[in-house]
Amino acid sequence: MFLNFGYAFQAPAWRRLELVGVLLTRVHRQNDDVLVSLLRDVRTGDVGAARRLAEVCGRPLAIAAGGVQPTQVFSRNADVDTLNASELTALLRGGGTGEKPELVRLRSHDDVAPLAEPTGGLDRKAALDRLRRSEFFRDCLAPAELQLCVGAQVMLLRNLDSEGGLVNGSRGVVAGFAPRSAVGSGPGGGADVSLVMRLWPGDRVPVVRFAGGQEVAVAPSRFSSVFHGLGETSRVQVPLKLAWAITVHKSQGLTLDLVRVSLRSMFAVGQAYVALSRARTVEGLEVTDFEGGCVRTDAAVAAFYKALETGGDWGDEEDPAWTRWKQARAASAARGGVAASVKVYSSHN
Repeated sequence: MFLNFGYAFQAPAWRRLELVGVLLTRVHRQNDDVLVSLLRDVRTGDVGAARRLAEVCGRPLAIAAGGVQPTQVFSRNADVDTLNASELTALLRGGGTGEKPELVRLRSHDDVAPLAEPTGGLDRKAALDRLRRSEFFRDCLAPAELQLCVGAQVMLLRNLDSEGGLVNGSRGVVAGFAPRSAVGSGPGGGADVSLVMRLWPGDRVPVVRFAGGQEVAVAPSRFSSVFHGLGETSRVQVPLKLAWAITVHKSQGLTLDLVRVSLRSMFAVGQAYVALSRARTVEGLEVTDFEGGCVRTDAAVAAFYKALETGGDWGDEEDPAWTRWKQARAASAARGGVAASVKVYSSHN
């Protein structure tokens, strides 16, 4: 019943609830009308708009104050891992300065908390096992082991000081390391930090010099996810990651002042748009590796947005996702897994 056969608006429950669609039109990340217009065209599948962005933003970006480099965005994990590893290795070898910084390994504290009475016919032991094997620990933004050294390019994964500009996606450089006792005051400090510090196994925290000039000892944070009917998973880790490069997937939701986007090998619908729209300004965006097939849009999504704009209907009940769901439900009922009379509808992501 919870298999993902399509988008949220393709779920049977979407129609039955008779939801009212509202199209949000105000853009907050960018205030440049030209950039906003080009990004809107990329989102709807206009390859020409991506080409124009590649032409305008084809020049290399300069390194920002404090030595913060542009964040490279790739479509594939392999490219990200290769670049981050090579840059970290170069630093550890002296990086041309002759000084070899210490590699510091910061390990996380991972935990699971199963429900006292899990659902779905599972006992607490089975729920515990599923939580331990959940995708949360694989997909969590904060790594199980964070390897850092002085000079490493990093990105903040949590809002620390919104008024001061230290937010999710803020870029900086590791300036040094401080003992655990250094946290608890200033941005990121407070009672919530003292609670997670009891769990976190590290003995020192990284001091990061951010692009805005702030120098902060970054305390660990708690990342968590609730699994319906099973319980909760959590990870306590310093909210930083290496940021010479990141994937498009991991960049979702971020705002980047300096970003270099490679349009090579974009393999999913909407991927090029997500990557390009992380930029705040044209001046802070560099586009490389333009390919003709880099921009892809799902026809169902395009129809849905058009319906929101015009007030029309986006499709019918024979939508492919709807049809697949009905077929799967019928097959499950035939096997005795779901009674045909039970009205339980799919939840989509």
